[in-house]
Amino acid sequence: MLFKHRLREVRDLCHYRVTGAGISPAVLSGLIVDAGDWHVDAFVVLREEPARELFVVPTSCFASLDDEARTLSLNVPDEILHTPDARKVPDLHGSSRFDAVKLPGETMFGCDEAAGTIIDLLVNVELWQLRYFIVQADSAVVLTDIEWASSLTRGSDQVIVDLPAVAIATAPPYESISNLCSGAEEALYRHYTRNEFVSLDAAARGVGER
Repeated sequence: MLFKHRLREVRDLCHYRVTGAGISPAVLSGLIVDAGDWHVDAFVVLREEPARELFVVPTSCFASLDDEARTLSLNVPDEILHTPDARKVPDLHGSSRFDAVKLPGETMFGCDEAAGTIIDLLVNVELWQLRYFIVQADSAVVLTDIEWASSLTRGSDQVIVDLPAVAIATAPPYESISNLCSGAEEALYRHYTRNEFVSLDAAARGVGER
């Protein structure tokens, strides 16, 4: 049951308390991700006292995660904490980076048409890398692997994946992280790599056309 230990839903994670010298009491407010490799490169932290203030802290400062206490511990050196950039949330418009917390609500497009609405993401907290989109399709909530995402349209945060929309819509339903296991992951990949979906993807992208 490896998934239970390494994956977290982003919107749930962003209610965890943040602990660490000079920065608590605070809560995790966002995860800044590079769409080039889907790695989280910074935490957005909202410090609540003495005044509400946002900090941007690199993931290199990560210390530990306690799910029972729902806390994220950071070791933030003074030279990071007291620099002007730490108190400035970057303008991500037009860049390859985005805040994963703000992606839910955006439409996911297959290689042929709209496939559903992104409602959350799963992040690997050992590697701090996004792993799955959680998508509300017409008939069920399903997962789509981040690796199939071909682009993130700048400005609209529109996600396009290299899969036909029907492949996403008919994927095995996602219920919770606790229900995920290696067998479920294998079933998911068997579903998405079925020959008819590969052929539909190739046709939608014009592969083989002269």
